[in-house]
Amino acid sequence: MSAEEKEVLKLKRLAVANKAQAEAMGRDWQRQQDVKRAFESVDDGDGTLGKAEFKEVLELLGLHARPPNVDEGVPSSKLFDTRFEAWWLEADAYKAGVVDMTQALGVLPDKVCAALEADEKTRRKKVAYRELLLMEAEDFDAEEPDEADLDPIQRALREPLRGYQPFKLETRAPDPAPAAWRDDGGATGKQCAAPPLPEDGAVREGWRSLETHQLIAVERGLEALPLILGSTLLQQLGVVRISLPRNKIETLHCFSEAPAVGCRGLSMLRELRLPRNNLKCLPEDVGLFRQVEQMDLSGNALTALPRSFLELEALFSLDLTHNNFKTLPDDLGELTRLETLALAENILQKLPSTLPRLHELTALDVSGNGLTHLCVFPNLPEVARIRTPGEADWDCRMEPKSRRYYYCNTRTGRVQKVLPAALRLAKEEKGGKLKLGKNRRGPAPGAKVPGVDSKLKMNTISYNHRKVELARLGVDEWDVAWSDGDGATVYTSRVNGDREFKIPSSLDKLGSLRSLTELKIDRNQLRDLPPSLAQLKELKLFRCRDNYIRSLADNMGELQKLTNLDCATNELSELPPSFARLTKLTFLSLQSNRFEKLPPLIGKLTGLKRLMLGNNALVTLPYEVGFLTTLEELQVFNNPLEDPPYETISDLPAMMWSCRQKYWALINGPVPVVVARKVGIADEIHEPEPAYQERIGRVVEEAAATGRMELQLQGVTEIPGAVRVSRNPDVWDHLHLAGLKVLKLSMNHFAAPPLFSPSLGNLRVLWLTQCEIRAIHDDVDHLQKLRELILEDNFLTKLPRTFPRLRRLELLNVAKNRLYELPENLGNLTSLTKLDLAMNNLEHLPLSITQLRMLEDLSVASNHLYKLPELTSLENLTSLNLDANGVHILPPRLGQLPLRSLRASHNRLERLGADTLLGRAEATLEHLGVASNNLLELPSCIPACTALRCVQVEYNPMRNPPAELLSEGVEILLQYCRIRDARLEKFKQLLTEFQFDYDELHMAPEAFGVITGRSGFLTPDDLTAFDKECDAYLNGPYYACPKTDVDILERVDNLRHEREHTFYHTILLSLIDLMREEISSHGDPGKRRFGHGVLLEETRPWGREGEEVGSYALSLDALVKLGRPNRYRKKERPALFDVLKERLPPSLFDYTLEVLKDAIVKYQGPYGHVAQLDKVEFERCECVDEKGRGMGHEPCVLPAICIEKIIYSQGEAQRRVQEDDKIRSAWAKLWQDLETKIKQRHGKLILNNEVHRRKRTVQTRIKGCKEALDAAKSKVKEENEKFEIAKRRKINFENGDAFNFHRLSSAEEAQQLEVDAAEKVDAAQQSVKSSEGGLAMAKQQLKMPPKVLLQIAIEDVKRKYCVVKWQEIIDENRREAIDSGWRRPWDGKDGKLFEDYSRRWAPGLNAGQDCDTLPVWIKKLRPDATQIFTPDPNLPPGAVQAKTAAQIAYELFPFDWRETDDMTLYENQYYDAFEADYITEDMAAQNRKVARNLRHLERTGKTLDKNFAPEDVKQALGTTDGGEIRA
Repeated sequence: MSAEEKEVLKLKRLAVANKAQAEAMGRDWQRQQDVKRAFESVDDGDGTLGKAEFKEVLELLGLHARPPNVDEGVPSSKLFDTRFEAWWLEADAYKAGVVDMTQALGVLPDKVCAALEADEKTRRKKVAYRELLLMEAEDFDAEEPDEADLDPIQRALREPLRGYQPFKLETRAPDPAPAAWRDDGGATGKQCAAPPLPEDGAVREGWRSLETHQLIAVERGLEALPLILGSTLLQQLGVVRISLPRNKIETLHCFSEAPAVGCRGLSMLRELRLPRNNLKCLPEDVGLFRQVEQMDLSGNALTALPRSFLELEALFSLDLTHNNFKTLPDDLGELTRLETLALAENILQKLPSTLPRLHELTALDVSGNGLTHLCVFPNLPEVARIRTPGEADWDCRMEPKSRRYYYCNTRTGRVQKVLPAALRLAKEEKGGKLKLGKNRRGPAPGAKVPGVDSKLKMNTISYNHRKVELARLGVDEWDVAWSDGDGATVYTSRVNGDREFKIPSSLDKLGSLRSLTELKIDRNQLRDLPPSLAQLKELKLFRCRDNYIRSLADNMGELQKLTNLDCATNELSELPPSFARLTKLTFLSLQSNRFEKLPPLIGKLTGLKRLMLGNNALVTLPYEVGFLTTLEELQVFNNPLEDPPYETISDLPAMMWSCRQKYWALINGPVPVVVARKVGIADEIHEPEPAYQERIGRVVEEAAATGRMELQLQGVTEIPGAVRVSRNPDVWDHLHLAGLKVLKLSMNHFAAPPLFSPSLGNLRVLWLTQCEIRAIHDDVDHLQKLRELILEDNFLTKLPRTFPRLRRLELLNVAKNRLYELPENLGNLTSLTKLDLAMNNLEHLPLSITQLRMLEDLSVASNHLYKLPELTSLENLTSLNLDANGVHILPPRLGQLPLRSLRASHNRLERLGADTLLGRAEATLEHLGVASNNLLELPSCIPACTALRCVQVEYNPMRNPPAELLSEGVEILLQYCRIRDARLEKFKQLLTEFQFDYDELHMAPEAFGVITGRSGFLTPDDLTAFDKECDAYLNGPYYACPKTDVDILERVDNLRHEREHTFYHTILLSLIDLMREEISSHGDPGKRRFGHGVLLEETRPWGREGEEVGSYALSLDALVKLGRPNRYRKKERPALFDVLKERLPPSLFDYTLEVLKDAIVKYQGPYGHVAQLDKVEFERCECVDEKGRGMGHEPCVLPAICIEKIIYSQGEAQRRVQEDDKIRSAWAKLWQDLETKIKQRHGKLILNNEVHRRKRTVQTRIKGCKEALDAAKSKVKEENEKFEIAKRRKINFENGDAFNFHRLSSAEEAQQLEVDAAEKVDAAQQSVKSSEGGLAMAKQQLKMPPKVLLQIAIEDVKRKYCVVKWQEIIDENRREAIDSGWRRPWDGKDGKLFEDYSRRWAPGLNAGQDCDTLPVWIKKLRPDATQIFTPDPNLPPGAVQAKTAAQIAYELFPFDWRETDDMTLYENQYYDAFEADYITEDMAAQNRKVARNLRHLERTGKTLDKNFAPEDVKQALGTTDGGEIRA
């Protein structure tokens, strides 16, 4: 390498180093500026910050905590709090509560940078490891990584996967779906009765995927994607469609169960439909769905789309309706293949910036978002990168010799060293001074936004420079707001402050969607539409309902392909002239706007089929409507339409023909009309006008003379006799009818409202029935003397305001009209006695109607009334007709009126109040009609209506009285109501006596939820059953109920106690089982949790006879408190009650300490309480003080719960009593049989022989005792000698003699030698005493009189056979208990004997084996049947075999004294108690008592009865020398 090349290389390296150093200095300066701006944004001017402001600064710098679904949850809230506290404490002025800004600026930037880099590394590590898990999950046989090789973050991510087990595929065919079920998997598909999935839904769905490459599961309750999607086989085959609508899926990843179920494993997916689930976010790797074409995510809770979503290049249909999107990515336009985009029902504030780039989009729906405009703001990063004019002309070059840089303009040739102005902005952007990455819609923290410069002109270079500068600060060029004056949309420039009321062209980009055919912008807050909308040449459907649009675009007619236009519920008042060009329009809706008239251009829409104009202010329709020959539907409801008449709209062809005729009449002039009058009922008479006028004139002259005019059915169109009285053509009067009193003009055809001139002021009666009158003018107040007015069957919609001035009016009939309201001062008609308002459209009555105190008859039938005012002031009202309305409840205190007839049928009455008819109506009401309502019962006040003759209650869901009684007459109904009220009152009293809380309103008309409190542990089913019984007893046909009220309440009361007993029993049994397990684990220190210091076994006098039974004792602290580790336990010990709650079965009631306390205190078994709270002395003390030191209580007495080990059930107690009764009855019969046999001659002989045998046995025993005594005495002598030798050896050892004299090696051995010799002497002496006692006892027994010996023998044989019988009965009952699965807790201590018996014999007995379970010694005592009687096989038929001597002897005395010499075999405490109960005070009983005690004295050396004295034995032996008897 040459020297020149080395120099060049050196310069390059130096330049790189300088560049790196410059970049590092720039980064440091940028960090300091960021921190400074953050401090300045929260600084209040004093240069210091408090703790709260310091925390806000850290959040502004991007160090705030993230939720788990944002940025991988890094940093966490815990990490943020740790950094905040550490940095706050490091500040110098933290003790004063503030941080000095200059001090913080010195060290904080480096810490912030380091923290941000650490967070970014942690995020990347989490994402990388999650991808690693996804790759590992593709093969379940992959080797698991070693836990030691993982860092803490990876170990935390891997924690949910520890319990994951790979699923298995089963070779099973899917169940065929029934024909009635069809599910297309769509969110809007019709839901039918779907076949149920098998238990393993994942297997079922997985095999469906294998067969059809699609997964469809509608409303299955799935909470995650089926795990079968993660199998290697299914990922190789691929799933192209997933449709899981109406489930509960929250995420597309299942790392906790199957890591492979995710986006990477579904790379072949083309259609994803997850509507109406619980999705809150999409995974960051959703962009791996490279082939997905359709995606339906509607009805979820999504708020944002991940960055990788924009990588779905194949997506052409996207549905995001009913989510929570506020904004969408500005780069949404990168999805260039998108054809359908549904964004309805979100909370979008603006449209994405790149939306116009979706040139293939055909359908767009942004309804229900609250958009205030349809502006498309430019993408700020793109605006910020707009090159300044002239920037491309400059080039940066280097001079070879001096190696200095200079700038050359390639267009002009100008050269300069300083940076040109055109390049200055670009340099600032490259240097990082302008941040555009976050694309904010407002100023960045700490950045200063340039003010408005009104001198700048739009589209100039200066204007564009300022716009670019604003874009780099994250600020849009235009600001959109509403005008405070008229609410119009105002667009204000942030560059020069110009205000425009039309959308600027830079924001009007919606017309770029040239392929759009459907556009829906309903339910927003739009004020106007963008002009570019007319550029959508392919648009066929456009909907903008429920907005505030005031006008359509002037160029609206350019949408030549538009067929459906819906602009309902806006503020439109006119249509643009170009609208006439929309000739292909078939549907047009302008409902609920502000149109007062339609332009004639509407007639040019020749293709129109449906025209909706309802709810406007149209008075007329243009006659050009008649030329819409294809029109099929026209809606003009809720318009003050006059021409054409509203009633002609129903006949659409006739109306259109009429419009065409009127149109041609306007063009060509009117058609001549021949006038003729139609007279008669059916207008069958046609009378020429001159003749008609002459006839009417004669009638007027006659009426003037008689004061009466009647012209019914005469074709009259006005009141005859009117003449003009002045030059004014509008002033008319009836001068010739000044004396007219009666005027009847019914059934005519009035063309205009009738004229009531002042000359008609003397009228008394006026009939205008069926005259087609549409209105009455205010001149009706001229009829001041009118008393009867009939306007029935006309077209009146309201009465004039002067109508209430007719104060003498007594009868008013305006039935069969169209009145929808009455004058508020109708109450001024104080003379009114009858008012008929039936068959109108009234929705309410004026409050002044209560002032008609003279009113007797009121009819408002067939209206739309839902509520009536209080009518108690109408004190003369006798008839009230409310039929065919929508009344829910009658007016209160209606019974205070003297009503004779009350009709309220065909309403919506649900109940009649108890006080509805209380008052004067009880004595006057004769007719009550409430048919065809929703009544379930009649009120309790009905029986008090004594004058009632007719009650109409048909067609009600009546329960009280039942439907079968409704046709039985009024008396039967009244009697039913009286009896039912009495039953109801008695039932309430009984509920109180049985201590139940109840709700009186829930007893009738249908009993439900009667018991509201103090129900104990009654289940909802129990309460429902009780409600049914109450309902059968109180409501409906109660006379058919077989149960009485006492029976019903006693049953539910017993059930309440039974449920409580069962609930407490379950808790206590579970507690006992748990204590037993803990006690059994005391031998295993590894499993022991509750030691002897808190849990022990004891006894309590809780047996049937007060005897001691086994129990457990547990300290209350161990029961309810968590045991912290201390010197007595290494691990944390849970509270036993918490462990108990996990063991207890699920219940409708909560397991609380109060419930446990009630169970301990209240529960009683068959023998009384089984548990109690008491202070117990424990074996050792485990108490510690606050410092963890043992307290060492001696003794340690703690409050504890004591509970019996075995809790008897009622069935067990009953079986125990039955067993005792069976044994006692068997023993009593055995005693009776034995005493009967002994009294016989053969029995006495055998008994005497047994007594003699026993004497001989005693003599032999005496001889043996003497020999044993001699041997014992010899042994004592021998041991004494050995003891003396031992003492001498010890003395020789102590004296220090030679070893051969004592053979002892130590003093301890010498001492032990002497102690052992002394113990042997004591044992030999004790043997002598025992032998002497046995000899004395044998001698005393030999001296017993024969009577006592006989009694002892009898007692022994009784005991023998009774014990044998007891053993047989016990064995029989044990077998039965094994077969039935019963316990026998009384069989042995805590049922131990029965447990041993079951353990030995239960397997064989359950297997059906013939097992002889009696003890061996019982089998030996049984007599040998072959020795008693052996059948003779050679005996001829019919012959009787003679009895043998053994058989005869057995029949005479079937008892023997075998195995009775040692009676210890027959010891039985139950027999001892039985024997003591049968001793009386007679002589025989006294002998039995002596025999019992002597036998026990012989065996044990002690008497059996504590009150048995030695004198009784002496008396029985017949001795008086005071021989020693030991008791």
